[in-house]
Amino acid sequence: MDWNKTNLKERIFTTLIGVPLFIIILYIGSYVLLLSLALISFIAFYEAMKIYEIDTVINIATGFFLLVFIFLAIVEKNYYFAIAPLLLIPVVWLTSDSKKSLQVITTGYYVSLLMFLYLISEISFKLALAVIVTVWVFDIASYLGGAKYGKHKMNPSVSPGKSYEGFMFGLVGALISGLIMFYFKGVVASILFSLLIVFLALSGDFLESKIKRIANVKDSSKIVVGHGGVLDRFDSLLIVSPIIYLIATFTNI
Repeated sequence: MDWNKTNLKERIFTTLIGVPLFIIILYIGSYVLLLSLALISFIAFYEAMKIYEIDTVINIATGFFLLVFIFLAIVEKNYYFAIAPLLLIPVVWLTSDSKKSLQVITTGYYVSLLMFLYLISEISFKLALAVIVTVWVFDIASYLGGAKYGKHKMNPSVSPGKSYEGFMFGLVGALISGLIMFYFKGVVASILFSLLIVFLALSGDFLESKIKRIANVKDSSKIVVGHGGVLDRFDSLLIVSPIIYLIATFTNI
């Protein structure tokens, strides 16, 4: 990966604005956070539909209603709402081919995983903040390390920009960030959380990269200056959030 100074400046500019804004929204919490995550999820869904070249009104509407049902599932603490959208499968199936139907439904559920960040924030603002900061530090450190020193590619056919050198920078950054941000969990738990987040974040990144490679596109969109699309920016959190929520809910870690 070339050391692109223009792209780096754009990334820094967007980060300096976006990160504090998102942390403020996280701190406010409640419906402000939930609605913000719902909006981000819908934009990510729309980007994915563009990648799949699915742009019919019925498919976009299906994704919208799916996210609304999941929104209700979280607000009402009634998770039957999250199952209800499966009833839309026959409708989508009749209006498009089976492959597109599957893509619409699975993508809707996939992008809605970001909603788990809201559930984490209800457990603890500190925990939600620690998760977000550690994920972003891993992403930023990986990018900077890989851009400057990356020579040995991890999986060039899926994600050409990912290098082992960048990963090591990200790993060290995540461990340092985790020890600071997860201080309230103790040293051992902080390290375990950091390592888990690194593994999940990398998996989320590779998953989205695989989707883009299949569709032969570089970025999900250009909406986030210097970062590509919303899906590019939040792909790691889509995988990290539900796992951390389950751990926080069902364990004493």
